[in-house]
Amino acid sequence: MLHFGLCPLVILVSSLVSGDESLQTDSIQELIEQLGSAEFAEREIAMKRLEELGPVALDALRLACQSENPEIARRSQELVRKVERKLANEKALAPTLVELDVREQPLDRVLADLSRQAGYEVVLGGSGLQALASHKVTFSTDGKKPFWTAVLSICEVEGLQIACVGGFLAPGSLMSLRGPTQPGVRRPNDPTRAIVLEPRHPKSPRRPAYVHGAVLIEAFPFPTPATGSTRGILLQVWPEPRLNWEAATGVKVAKAIDAADKQLVAETAIATSSPPFVVAADGLVIVRNPDGSHRFIRGGITEADHSITLNARQGLIKFKADSIPDLVKQLHISFFGTVRTGVEPLSQVADLVANRPTNGVGVSGIDFRLSYGRNPMGQLIATIELSYDAKTVTPAGSGDFLPGVRGGGFGTGNNTIYGVRITDAEGKPFVLGLTSGRHSLDPTSQRMIVVATLELHGDREGQRVPSRATFWGTHIQRVEIPLILQDVPINPGK
Repeated sequence: MLHFGLCPLVILVSSLVSGDESLQTDSIQELIEQLGSAEFAEREIAMKRLEELGPVALDALRLACQSENPEIARRSQELVRKVERKLANEKALAPTLVELDVREQPLDRVLADLSRQAGYEVVLGGSGLQALASHKVTFSTDGKKPFWTAVLSICEVEGLQIACVGGFLAPGSLMSLRGPTQPGVRRPNDPTRAIVLEPRHPKSPRRPAYVHGAVLIEAFPFPTPATGSTRGILLQVWPEPRLNWEAATGVKVAKAIDAADKQLVAETAIATSSPPFVVAADGLVIVRNPDGSHRFIRGGITEADHSITLNARQGLIKFKADSIPDLVKQLHISFFGTVRTGVEPLSQVADLVANRPTNGVGVSGIDFRLSYGRNPMGQLIATIELSYDAKTVTPAGSGDFLPGVRGGGFGTGNNTIYGVRITDAEGKPFVLGLTSGRHSLDPTSQRMIVVATLELHGDREGQRVPSRATFWGTHIQRVEIPLILQDVPINPGK
């Protein structure tokens, strides 16, 4: 059955605007004091309540990290980490919102409107689609809804299912990506980066599905002939195309019960590596190129290939029991993965003072240090020292768009060097010139080490001085997707 998860941002916003602020502040402070209670139960109650308050309590908890009471300080630090991790998770998985309200419009035109709003190509695939594409649709999302919620609603109304997302075919899909163009049916500019919907066979059950922000997860029966003797559930992750999904890192089953409310014991698996190609059930070979593009070719499949080869967007759940049911009534899961963020501030050095080295604060274990002064010619000079994990962090380039920041003047790009941008107290950037610089990979720690001396131009009157330096870039972030699936069939095996 379909289950559309409520976007967590809605809950967050409603919690921020409710209640009397002064009373809430007093309550937060009382709960923080309770973290140091002599009674363990009272400390645990305060922990739970403060975690529920989340971002509302964050500023007070940051101050409490410096408490002279070691128990208050320790628990406050733990809560700050939890709340910040949750906020980062919600930010990374925030959905694209769309709104459709159509009357008697061709399905293909509705999908074109959806594509325009979302910025992703959503098209029909398969064969014999002319009649389906021209079929008149009356449909409304009843306001703005997450992109995947709208897609599933259209699939429900029109008898469709997801066939392909970003070059990943749905398990068992027989859709041809290179079929002839059909009149009246839009074709994607790049079929390996589009979202393709195909007709669902009338006798095929709908896939159990759950939407969490920008991610849709569906439960699949294993495609034949890859079923083998395994009895379990294959989970397929469909991230929005703008979400740079890196890999599935884990699946945790919190609860699994059958129709008789019997608890099932589960074991899980994910892909241990990203193979250069994947063989689909019908012999279609998907070749992943180093540049991120894909090629689809036809190939044979032998008895040795009759097994599940998980890819970076899949997880497997198997059950331990002498007698495994055909259906899981309720399945509570946390699916873990990694995504690469967009360009964002990764570390900042604030309140700069001349000739005093200042350390930055940031994410992903980034070390950032900056000092500035004037050379004998009166020119502003800054020295930066950067250290970061080269596997997870990528500095912004001079041509990258920096969200919330205006670029520099003509020919200056975004005013960054090595991803570093330096501004004055009013937020105006300096034009940077590289006097000297070196970067090297430490073979032991696998960290990139950057040391550079920069000239700061734009100080015509001698009044502007640096106030803040920001290191911009992308990094790999761990995300958690909690979901609940109901009435999930288990493949029969052999």
